[in-house]
Amino acid sequence: MSAQTSLIPSIGDTMHMLSPLIIKLVIPIVVLIIGVVIGKLVKRALSRIMKSTGLNSALKSFNMNFNLENFIVLSVTYLIYFFSVLVALEILGIGTYFLRVVTWAVILFVLISLFLSLKDVIPSAVAGLIILVNRLFKEGDLIAVNEMEGKIKKMNLLEVSLETASGDILIVPNSFFMKNIVVKKKKR
Repeated sequence: MSAQTSLIPSIGDTMHMLSPLIIKLVIPIVVLIIGVVIGKLVKRALSRIMKSTGLNSALKSFNMNFNLENFIVLSVTYLIYFFSVLVALEILGIGTYFLRVVTWAVILFVLISLFLSLKDVIPSAVAGLIILVNRLFKEGDLIAVNEMEGKIKKMNLLEVSLETASGDILIVPNSFFMKNIVVKKKKR
């Protein structure tokens, strides 16, 4: 009989085996709850402080319509949440893996953002090089492209400034000239 009872664990033995597992799961949950509470308290306090600074009003006086106060408050709040999750994952033993994944995600995000921000600049720069090296036209030339016509006032690697007959200045990206037919007019 004693051999059979030793094969079936007692309730005390089961609780003793589950105790480290429960502790390992409960502590990260408590850390997350504390992080959320601290994040909300900081958000509330920082919102009051930011409203008293009048940053948004100062930006509006410079014709900048950006809610900087809210951006700062949310950035700090989410940073607190992020670190709470990071600490909880570290307690679970998967923090370094998570940090590596987040690091690569941030690097990927930065690279994609860079690519998207340069997608219009690179073609204009290449077109500018072609225009300048081949001397397709120069400052002072009168040109027409699509519905636009004007005298070239200024040229650089990215754009050309055209002055129309009415005196308006048009800023045209160099890539536009590579995609359209340019007519070089005779000087009058």
